[in-house]
Amino acid sequence: MRVHRWVVWGLFILALTLRFGFGSLAASILPTIEGGSQPQQAGYLFYDAYHRDLQAYELAASDQSLINAFNQKSSSDQYGGMLWFMAFIYRVFGGPHQPLVPQFFISLIGASGIFFIFSAASRLFSEKTAMVAALAFALYPESILLGSSQMREPLLITFSAMTAYAITRKVSEKYSAIIWSAIALIGSLFVSPGIAILLLILLAGWLIIDRFGTKLELRTVLIVVGLFSLFLLVGLAFLVFSWQKLGESSGLGIVGEWARRTTLYNAYLLKQSSGIVQVVVGSLPSGFVLPFVVIYGTIQPVLPAILFEPGETFWKFVGFFRSAGWYLLLPIILSVPFDRVLPESRKERLKWLWIFSISVFWILLAATRGGGDQWDNPRYRTILLPFFILLACLVIQSGLFLKGQWSRKIVLIELSSLAVFTHWYSWRYTGFGYDLGIRNTILLALVLALGIAFGDIMIRKFRILLRL
Repeated sequence: MRVHRWVVWGLFILALTLRFGFGSLAASILPTIEGGSQPQQAGYLFYDAYHRDLQAYELAASDQSLINAFNQKSSSDQYGGMLWFMAFIYRVFGGPHQPLVPQFFISLIGASGIFFIFSAASRLFSEKTAMVAALAFALYPESILLGSSQMREPLLITFSAMTAYAITRKVSEKYSAIIWSAIALIGSLFVSPGIAILLLILLAGWLIIDRFGTKLELRTVLIVVGLFSLFLLVGLAFLVFSWQKLGESSGLGIVGEWARRTTLYNAYLLKQSSGIVQVVVGSLPSGFVLPFVVIYGTIQPVLPAILFEPGETFWKFVGFFRSAGWYLLLPIILSVPFDRVLPESRKERLKWLWIFSISVFWILLAATRGGGDQWDNPRYRTILLPFFILLACLVIQSGLFLKGQWSRKIVLIELSSLAVFTHWYSWRYTGFGYDLGIRNTILLALVLALGIAFGDIMIRKFRILLRL
């Protein structure tokens, strides 16, 4: 049975209502919270949104050309495109300063990605699974939060959905694919050039595999993947072993400057953090700080911390749903390479492995760039939400999630880690439980994770040895 168009339109209206509605609700609630920051007192969820919105209105109300938005010396937007877009909306509609006006259009663009993700999923999976993809896009908490703010990520998420849609078009529809991929690349270049490069790499890899996938020898594929992996490992090693040095040096070129800024920024965020972060970082050798930041950033926002740390009810509500959404999605994504989830066709298998590899790389990169912060890191990684959803749909379509050995292990590792750290936060903030200490808590979580992952293998090997 074919899904009627009105169902997809209904989900679009739902997505738009959630995004714009929550933004309007936040604008009325935040000023009533005592002790909030200046942006919160003005009704903004993000500092960047506050600063950019004020400058956009100031530019629109002046007699200056909107091209001045791209002047980085006076711009609150790193690349200028988002500032220009908001200033353009203010100038077109005129009148007094109304932050909800640009927010509506941002929510509208963010919600419109649902059409592209549904179309992409319907070409790859059954219509039932495509509906799951559209519903996940509409309801994913981090996407709702970002779509409720004057941020660039809602636009980039939709551009990402356009790219996903473009790569699923058939050869006979190549002109449509070219048009939408061009819109996605140009649009993201306008808002964030780095994301344009990321989407271009995703698109190029998929097309190359689609064109030459059946002709590529396994040896060639392994060599390319091996060299790429080696390059990434060398880069990671450079960052790990140069953590302290990079924070104090200069003149390292483009990559070195990015690494230096990342180091300084993460060091600052880690110093501002409390509890688990300060204790662990203070006890780690310098070479292990970055790996910890990456792991810590990958699980941000930390669900047990949100449950027990004191805070305003509004922010605890927001934090709970943000973390719960990610904790539900992450184990499904990580299940992709395991338990025969991938298609039998070699070409299709390579395509999905490509999407999986880029997605994991982006998650780790986002964690590296903003690992110590529970706001920047999640919003960076959510840019590829459409591809995360497609990977999750691949697992759901297979019907093997939680039925295969490794998918069950991944979920059990997550649940055991949640239980261990929930106990630690419970003891720290309520006194309920036992004082294991943070180091013993981390060690217990690692032992349980390794036991779940490899315990059955070790037992099987031990039994074989006993028979000898």
